[in-house]
Amino acid sequence: MLITEELLVAGASAGGGYTRRQLELLGVKQVAGWKKAVIGTEISDEAAQEFRDLAGSGSKKEKLGAGPVNWCGAATPRDIYLYVLELEEGRFYVGLSDDLDRRWEEHKSGAGAEWTKRYRPLRRIFTINTGTQDTRSAEAMEDEATIALMSEHGIERVRGGHYCQSDQVNTETALRATGAWDRIKQAQAPKIARNVDASWSDALDEFLNIAVQYYDAGAPGDLRDSVFGAAYRLTRYRFWRDEFAPGLAWDFWSPKGVLPVLLSFKYQRPVSSGLPSSYDVLAAALNRGRGGNHPLRRLFLLAWKAYQPPTTDRQAATVERFMGYLDEDEKCDRRYDDFVSVLLPETRNLLRE
Repeated sequence: MLITEELLVAGASAGGGYTRRQLELLGVKQVAGWKKAVIGTEISDEAAQEFRDLAGSGSKKEKLGAGPVNWCGAATPRDIYLYVLELEEGRFYVGLSDDLDRRWEEHKSGAGAEWTKRYRPLRRIFTINTGTQDTRSAEAMEDEATIALMSEHGIERVRGGHYCQSDQVNTETALRATGAWDRIKQAQAPKIARNVDASWSDALDEFLNIAVQYYDAGAPGDLRDSVFGAAYRLTRYRFWRDEFAPGLAWDFWSPKGVLPVLLSFKYQRPVSSGLPSSYDVLAAALNRGRGGNHPLRRLFLLAWKAYQPPTTDRQAATVERFMGYLDEDEKCDRRYDDFVSVLLPETRNLLRE
């Protein structure tokens, strides 16, 4: 079996570490760059299984109840305020402070934040006592305020909370990592006029075609909104159902999401992957999960059955063994079933069994 990023994630502890035995199974020593070097090399199926089974076995960390955190490590709790600044060129900044006046002066002097250095503050348009003295709770409110402003004015015009990266690409990466990018795009989408003259079937095909173009081009940022737009356009049809909504999410159609795996089976070639064959895509995808749980195995295996990409005799025997996972009593993630069954109708009967 090829060692893939998914396999490494499946075998990692909660803290991202590995045991000495796991490194032995991979045939590596824990030196700088070992992960990058080992991806794409091969180990036996038995070694891969033991590697996964050892996930977290060396971790001594215990989950402890996290208590309140005082603002900036202060010895005593302090009230925390949330504020929104209007900046020049139609920009905005969201922040927190225990002293609003002092923080305003810092922003005006250029010592506040990178974003307020780039765009001069004009006025403080909103302030509120968050009602908490816990930094974590206040930061969660700050993130929500930032997302709300981004939904209204655009990601490119707003910074705040954990989304303060000056660079647009890095900001969007941070937003996608928390699911906030999906929320912003879905909030903005109703404001955009979209052509729905095509039939439902043609609209589904258009989404697939745009997605494949995106993957085959190396998933460039300038095509990302086109994929989302094609997905969101489906919601304008009378055939759309709320059960299809998970198909709009980044986790479904991102370059490392669910859809590229399914398309690797449909088109019988790797999609959005450097792997050599559809079989290798399946083997890697079956490792997705943590703590010994693999909730998407059922979906991937049934999609494989629907399309049956070509394999060598040895691969076919391994796939037959993979199919045994369907008989295991493992909790499955079925949230994508409804959308996949209409997007890829060849899977419909299998997913509805």
